[in-house]
Amino acid sequence: IDLVQDSCLAVFAADFVLHLAVVPSPRKYLFSFTGLIDLSAVLFFFVPQVRSELLLWVFKFGRILRVFKLLKFIDEAKLLAQALRGSARTICVFLFFVFLLQVVLGYAIFVIESAGPNSQFDTVSKGLYWAIVTMTTVGYGDVVPQTALGRLLASVVMMLGFGIIAIPTGILTVSGMQHHQKQLAGVPCHQCGRQGHRRDAQHCDQCGALLGGSELISEPTS
Repeated sequence: IDLVQDSCLAVFAADFVLHLAVVPSPRKYLFSFTGLIDLSAVLFFFVPQVRSELLLWVFKFGRILRVFKLLKFIDEAKLLAQALRGSARTICVFLFFVFLLQVVLGYAIFVIESAGPNSQFDTVSKGLYWAIVTMTTVGYGDVVPQTALGRLLASVVMMLGFGIIAIPTGILTVSGMQHHQKQLAGVPCHQCGRQGHRRDAQHCDQCGALLGGSELISEPTS
């Protein structure tokens, strides 16, 4: 196992050195997010005398983070990132509203349940914890209401949980579709008439003709 680990670490180190050699700005790459991930993954190779258990796990975690670099080669990951950036403000406002709603519901369950003889809601923080767990449909069951009114409120919070999950999903879906439509708003093919090409497409994905210009097609001579 140590041999395999050292071999992989040597490959990572060589990849890091090659990146520094070919990038236009090594300093900019070194202090970028990608560069810091690469550096943390191979630093233990360059500093073998480091024996701190915490630092060792940090370096190993850096190697794991390198997996996320593969996402930049996946179009769907790029589309999701664009959707997140495009709807970030809307989602943040929605999450802030959800947090306020959870505070109100947590305080409400505390007021309802705290007067009971065997109440588990002795503090407002437990009520807030219960509201978060219930609204997110996690439902640990360690803190449960005992009164009829408390159970009624719990039922309402459970139903709200479905909307809490569905609304951000809908926001991301709409934003993703908008970015996808923008990408597909390219030039139609002048030969076969196909539309819906990507903006960065140079050839038709149906007939292969050059997009945005004329392409000479030579017919075979007999």
